[in-house]
Amino acid sequence: MILHDKKSPLYQKEVKIKPHVYHFQIKNFGGSIIKIDDWWDRMSGGSWMEWNEYAVCTIYAMRVVLNDIPSDNNVLYGKIGDSGYLVHISELEVD
Repeated sequence: MILHDKKSPLYQKEVKIKPHVYHFQIKNFGGSIIKIDDWWDRMSGGSWMEWNEYAVCTIYAMRVVLNDIPSDNNVLYGKIGDSGYLVHISELEVD
């Protein structure tokens, strides 16, 4: 079920991840520039919580617990280089 009916305002934009954001697999994840594709639910057809067979969702679920990230659906998919990640909107430096 798609929860966001419109593309993210960050669609196809490069955004900085807040410096304090921690990723247990990626050194210097915080402070990186990520190119946003769109809201995860628009890309996948549902909540990140429903797609646990995808590694990107499982890894994000672990980050939610470890980093006290809100467990809602304001989650974006983007790429740093060729690798894709899920990030919560609150982890990004946006106006």
